[in-house]
Order: sequence, then structure tokens, then C-alpha cells
Amino acid sequence: MIDGDTIEIHGNRIRLWGIDAPESSQLCRDDDSKLYQCGRAAATALAGLLWAIKRPVRMYPR
Repeated sequence: MIDGDTIEIHGNRIRLWGIDAPESSQLCRDDDSKLYQCGRAAATALAGLLWAIKRPVRMYPR
């Protein structure tokens, strides 16, 4: 996993169409204006989704 909208398969980076997520090192502010690692949270969420679906991910060129 690269970040919340990019995965890597066999050394090839693939941007997911229709998804815009923070970069893995990006920081954001929460409702209390405290900084948090939103990029890491986005990458973790995508990794969890891909793990949860329990089937291969298929990629098609656009």
C-alpha cells in the first residue's frame, strides 16, 4: 500500500480511479484543530478494505 488512493502490485504503482485521498505523510486537523496523520489513516483504511473483501483485486487500463 502506498497511500489511500495508490497500491503497488509486483513493483507497479497503480492509482485508483475515482478516489482522492491524502498522501501517506499528509497531516490534517481534526474538529479540535489538533494535527493527526490523515494520510496514514487513509492508507490503513484502504488496506483494511482490500483485506476484508477476500478476493483478488483486478485492474483494467483506462
